[in-house]
Order: sequence, then structure tokens, then C-alpha cells
Amino acid sequence: MAKVDAEVGLIDRNGSWLIKPSFKHVRVPRGNGGLFFAEVRDRWGIVVSSGRWVVTPQFKEIESYPEDFDTGPGLVSAKADSDLWGFINKHGRWVINPKFKEVRRVSAQGIFAAQAVSEGLWGIANSKGDWVVNPTFHEIGYESLDQDALISARLGQKVGFINPKGAWLFAPVFDDLPIAGTSFSEFSDYPFVSLNGLVGVLDRSGNWRVKPSMPNTSWWEFAEAGVGLYKPFEVSPFKSDNLWGFIDSSGKWVIAPSFFRVGRFG
Repeated sequence: MAKVDAEVGLIDRNGSWLIKPSFKHVRVPRGNGGLFFAEVRDRWGIVVSSGRWVVTPQFKEIESYPEDFDTGPGLVSAKADSDLWGFINKHGRWVINPKFKEVRRVSAQGIFAAQAVSEGLWGIANSKGDWVVNPTFHEIGYESLDQDALISARLGQKVGFINPKGAWLFAPVFDDLPIAGTSFSEFSDYPFVSLNGLVGVLDRSGNWRVKPSMPNTSWWEFAEAGVGLYKPFEVSPFKSDNLWGFIDSSGKWVIAPSFFRVGRFG
């Protein structure tokens, strides 16, 4: 991807243009794929690597990444002119009509977290757009709704963890972390949580693998460091006495805290 003046195009490894600059924004697949999301004149559509539109620009936004068309039910979220969200297939057709205030990604099981328009509460809906868990939460996290997932959910200012059926696994007693995807259960079997302003690590039985000891700081600091992203290297940055080090999934120090700033391990 390359930008000239205010327009974006795509280049190959040799710097030659695959698609000459003609878009406001382009979202490319994270793997190898032939579809790209592109924006022109404040509308998003889908193009192939030749620059040909296969779905003309008509959506106010398209979320996620093009490779989601090849996983699970093959749907990505899109925003209609009504400012409501639904899900489209790779042909640009609505499979789940836009009727939600906000949505998360669809899981392999065909369910997704969504925010209702009426009261602004969150629940879980199926591939028909019907509620399977009625909207009762103030927010549901970004974790994948896989069968054994720990999913962060907020009531008021407190966070707990539910299963895909909406049942509480851990009661909402934790502080809100300054990061999207509070439990990191997409990346690790061990949720990072904050209690009384300090971050620790739980196991799935609710026992502390790492007792709360890291200050609950800014989103940018946590995101830059990659806090909680155990896979694929099975370690995570962790802060102690204002210095960063790295812990393994058992909570033991792999690299002792001795740095003022770190990035993601690997």
C-alpha cells in the first residue's frame, strides 16, 4: 500500500503499481487474499487486485479484514446509510440486516456480540440477527465467541467474564482495563484483569496466576507493549516497580523487570 498526495494505491514488492492511487483508504488482507476494502467519496466497497470493483462503494464503513470472508460464516460487518450495522458477504449482499448500533466480529459458530438500538445494551445474536442472549450488558468485549471462550462483559463500571450463552463465569468485580478486549482470551487462556487499580492474571478457575501488582495505566502503554498477548511466543510484558519485564503463562519472570519501555516480544 502506498500514498501519493491524498490518494492510496497498491504496489508490488518491486514498487510497481498494482492499483494506481485512486482511493481515500484501503484495507488489505493480513494474509494472502485477492479482495481489498476501499473507500472513495466517503463510501466503502470491495475491489480485486486489478483495481476492479466487485462491490461498488455503498457502505458508510466496513469493519474487520477481507480474510474474514474465508473463515467461519464468511461475513464482515458493514454500516448502512441508517448508521446501523449488519453483516455482508463477499458479494456485498446483506446476510444479517443492519439493525444494530454496534457489532463485534462473527464467530465460527455464527454468533456475535451486538449493541441494541433501543436502550444501548449489549447481547449476543445469531446468524439470523435474532437475540440468543438478550441485551443486558453495558458492553461486551472483543474476544471471539468460541465455545470455551472467556468473554469480558461490563455492568456499570465493573467487568466480569461470561460464556457464549451469557452466563457469568466470573462475577463483575474487576476494574475496566484501558484496552480493547479486556480478557485477551483470543490470545491466552489466562485473562488479564484489574482490581483496585492493579493488574494481575487469573486462571480459568478464578485463581490468581499473577497477583495484582501492575498499575492499570494508559491504553497506549499497554497496547504498545502488547500486554496479555501470550501467543505465539507464550510470554507477555509485565510491569513491576515502574520497570518492564516479561512473564510466562505461569506468571514467572522470563526476563526480569529492568526496562523503562518495551514492545511486543519476538
